[in-house]
Amino acid sequence: MNKHYGHYVCEVCGKSFLSGDRLRSHSLLHGARFPCNTCSETFDTTVKRSNHAAKVHDKPKCFKCYYCSESFPTNAIRTAHLKSTHSIDMPVYDCPVCKRNFKNASRMQFHLKNVHMKATDAF
Repeated sequence: MNKHYGHYVCEVCGKSFLSGDRLRSHSLLHGARFPCNTCSETFDTTVKRSNHAAKVHDKPKCFKCYYCSESFPTNAIRTAHLKSTHSIDMPVYDCPVCKRNFKNASRMQFHLKNVHMKATDAF
């Protein structure tokens, strides 16, 4: 049955299976590792490899570095790049009332308004 109607094919030996569960069970027998097509990471299932590719490689890179031509999928990765490559620390914004610090001015303003201004509005 598997030979005639195989929808799930083992990437190691080419055997086909009717369901993804049967293929996963079969793959464990091989101790199969599925390499990423873009980087050097390997995964024990094709699902994990696909999730990795979607999360890491398929994201639009919309956070551009201020100093070079590289782009990044998240602001956190860009910030790490700025620190490691260009030795740039992003500014920290301190609340003038409680000295709590924030990564951006808008969050500090939100905190100031919703924590400290609310307390004074009650009177």
